[in-house]
Amino acid sequence: PNVFITIQPAFERKTTDAQHFTEEIKFILRLTEKNLLGKRWSKHHYPFVVCLENDHGKSTWHAHILGKFTNPFTGQPEPQGDIEQALEKANHSYRCKYGCKQDINTKVCMLDNATSVRKATSYCTKETWCQFLYDSEPARSETSCVIFGLENDRLDTRIKQKLLAGTNA
Repeated sequence: PNVFITIQPAFERKTTDAQHFTEEIKFILRLTEKNLLGKRWSKHHYPFVVCLENDHGKSTWHAHILGKFTNPFTGQPEPQGDIEQALEKANHSYRCKYGCKQDINTKVCMLDNATSVRKATSYCTKETWCQFLYDSEPARSETSCVIFGLENDRLDTRIKQKLLAGTNA
């Protein structure tokens, strides 16, 4: 992966309901891809893993995204500014759809070396590794193929394994 993104919903939309939060994240990510790739976004998409977490059931849900945001048309990594702008446009649509007064909270970090990839991967999966220590709903991790309902399960499994292992997909 070359990008690490954190997304928290607008304050008035924060929730402890995982299903509700998952639907909102799907909406945000779908619009972000559409904003980055334009009209052809549904045929070409960025492979990523979404890790949803809620501090072992002690807080509301938020998401971490690890992905290889390389433009399928140019083969070049998407610049951080373009990703931030795409998220900002998605935020505008999110606010209109859900009637929010506040913005979603996002942070985009570019991962430029193996150490930062390992740290980001470890951070994204921290709740998954210790879920057995707590009596709470475990963190969830899904690939973009599952999030967007794409049919290729073998590709989905391969992407998830490679992205969580910190290698290129």
